[in-house]
Amino acid sequence: MANVLIILGAVMALAGWIWIVVLAFQDHILWGLGSLFIPLVAFIFVVTHWGKAWKPFVIQLLGGILIAVGGIMQNSPHS
Repeated sequence: MANVLIILGAVMALAGWIWIVVLAFQDHILWGLGSLFIPLVAFIFVVTHWGKAWKPFVIQLLGGILIAVGGIMQNSPHS
C-alpha cells in the first residue's frame, strides 16, 4: 500500500508541476523557462499568479503529502 501511495503522489506532483510550467509559458516565455529550470521561479510564479496557479499547486502539494505518508508507512516497524 505504501508503494501505491508513493507512486500516486509522484504522478500527482509531476502533473501539478507540468501544469504550472505550462501556465508559466502561457504567461511569458521567460516565466516558462525559469519555471522549467529553476524551482524557486516556479514558486514565485505561483505566488504572483495565484488566481490561475493555485489548482496545480494544490495538486502538487497533495502529491507531496501522499509521498510523505507512503514513505512513513514504508519505514514504520509495523509494515
